[in-house]
Amino acid sequence: MSAPRWAQHVRAKVRDAEQWIRPSAFGAVDGLVTNALLVFGTSLTGASPHEIVAAGVTGLAAAPVAQAVGEGVSMSDENQVKLRKAERQAGAGGEPPRLNSPTTAAVSAWAAASTGAFAPIVPYMAGAASPLWALGVGAAGLAAAGVASTKVTGRRWWQGATRYLAAGGIGGSVSYLGDNAEVVARHPALLAAGAVGGLAAAQVGGKWRRRRAERAARTAGESRESKPRGPQAKQGSRGHEGGRDRSGGRLAHRLRSARATTGTRTNGKPDRRRGHAR
Repeated sequence: MSAPRWAQHVRAKVRDAEQWIRPSAFGAVDGLVTNALLVFGTSLTGASPHEIVAAGVTGLAAAPVAQAVGEGVSMSDENQVKLRKAERQAGAGGEPPRLNSPTTAAVSAWAAASTGAFAPIVPYMAGAASPLWALGVGAAGLAAAGVASTKVTGRRWWQGATRYLAAGGIGGSVSYLGDNAEVVARHPALLAAGAVGGLAAAQVGGKWRRRRAERAARTAGESRESKPRGPQAKQGSRGHEGGRDRSGGRLAHRLRSARATTGTRTNGKPDRRRGHAR
């Protein structure tokens, strides 16, 4: 029994990662970071768990909707830009542009942002009051989202987790310090440490990407050089076959010469036809 048409449509969209990976990643990171900081700041004021949950639910209701609207509009504008570019290049005979679905982008962003924004509220729904819960759950959620993204991107799991943690950590730190200017004024070393850490992370990431690209190019070059192409490959195969034929011909000639001089067959028995006996 075949699946319903709507189920087949959903499966096709899931397989086509290009349609949803960008809005999902953006929504998950934004939902996690935004609501974790909101819950963290509310808990620092000494609010009760119920008040913290109320603040988190407010963020949960607002952030995913904004993400969905933004992704849907931006994807629609991107498709329009592709169509205009294709119209200008119509005389060159190029291929039609690949358009992504604004609806898929909006739904993906909303689902990912809702999941990310809900995670920091869970400990406070159970009665927790420490601000560290918001940071811990936010970090765990970022790492989990990074690991999940490797199923599509092909990266190693620790690379995906590190990328999301670094992006969320830098963004959250900048946002928190921007909302708490008095903390920066009292502790300027925090801003300096954050800037140095961000620059170091950018440098390490850039070097790692360059090395990976160089390694891939070197591997591709070696594979191309190891495979003969065109007439050379055919000539080499023919020469190899000719070599085998020549070596076989020399061996047969030696065997015939040995029989003529010794009067014996190759199995060592006397050749009675010529009258030789050994």
